[in-house]
Amino acid sequence: MYLGIPTVARCCCCAPLRLGLIVWAYVKLITGILALGFVLMWLFIFMEFVDADILMLLLILLSTLCIIVDIVYDFVLVVGCLKKNVILLETYSRYAIAHGIIFLVLGLLWMGYAFVDGIYYHPGVVEFVITMSLAIAIPLVLHIYLFIVLRSEIHKLKTKEQVHFENPVSECLQRKNDNLTKVQSDEIPCY
Repeated sequence: MYLGIPTVARCCCCAPLRLGLIVWAYVKLITGILALGFVLMWLFIFMEFVDADILMLLLILLSTLCIIVDIVYDFVLVVGCLKKNVILLETYSRYAIAHGIIFLVLGLLWMGYAFVDGIYYHPGVVEFVITMSLAIAIPLVLHIYLFIVLRSEIHKLKTKEQVHFENPVSECLQRKNDNLTKVQSDEIPCY
């Protein structure tokens, strides 16, 4: 059974695809830069004031690396949307699949670390698990929607490239200027 990715005609049900993707790309780029700032601040605080916990340091470094790579690809998305470059948009599309999987795994690792580290210290474990699950699920749903909008824009750009219009009037005018008098049987006669 073949299952295709759904396509949408508009971003967020109101904006054109390209404009919605441009806005979404800029928002992702800005939030990625802000997240990198927070993670670097967190890394600095961790290195200065917290006892050495190698697992937490490893998770912070992995998160920092993922955010840096995400910022680079967000820039690729911005440029691809602005220039209507299908190759850049397809590159980001492939990255989006990998990023979603990595984000899910990294989120589960953070949740597992926080759960194991804080299970003995916090009485509200159920609220903690619900909060962490929502912190992973909501960005993933938004990421999937961005992927659907992106694939719709790529499909739209590819089908637009395949449509070519020919103007037989300008072709006839060019033939008269070139002193060509013979008209092929499949061509429109010039009057």
